Amino acid sequence: VVGADSALLLEPAPLERVALSPEAAAVISFNGPKIGICVSAQRKIAGAEKLVEFLNALVEDNRRRVLFIPMNPITDAALMGDLQKAMKWPNRAAVMEGRYEPAEVLAVAATVDVIISSRLHLLIFSSIVHTPFMGISRGSKVDNFLAPYGLKSAGSVEQCDFARLRRETERLLAGKAAFALRSQGERARLLERLTRARACLKETLG
Repeated sequence: VVGADSALLLEPAPLERVALSPEAAAVISFNGPKIGICVSAQRKIAGAEKLVEFLNALVEDNRRRVLFIPMNPITDAALMGDLQKAMKWPNRAAVMEGRYEPAEVLAVAATVDVIISSRLHLLIFSSIVHTPFMGISRGSKVDNFLAPYGLKSAGSVEQCDFARLRRETERLLAGKAAFALRSQGERARLLERLTRARACLKETLG
């Protein structure tokens, strides 16, 4: 029996109840594409300069914004704060600083147009709210989660393919509706797997 991550059962909190900083709130309310990014400090992405170049390219024409979404509110937030400071236009990005409940992170994930993450659970959160996502692999768990969506990692944290990351960002921005449709079908299958696994566990424990 193959189950699924129980985080799939989470539901987003009302966005108006999420206490965001003025900078993060400004990114969310920006009238243009918004890219959510989570870079794990646990295993950093090699080539910080190339990562900053990628971030600069995302916002270069001033028609997009970047929101850093830490899954670890201490180490991830500090790392992404440094990335923001290294950007050519740091005012076109913001970091979600502070501690947030999973439901609050879900609410924010629903407001952006694409999410890029090297942490699995932000990818799972994105799937719940059907926000297009792409992963940077830290191991098989990210790759395995992406596969049913027809996606492949943009390389690994040791050797990230930034050109592919850029192409996939553009593709997903242009294909949000198609992604949401596929995501809804995949979510239904994952929830069914979770239900079967829970029933099996209940029977075994009983």
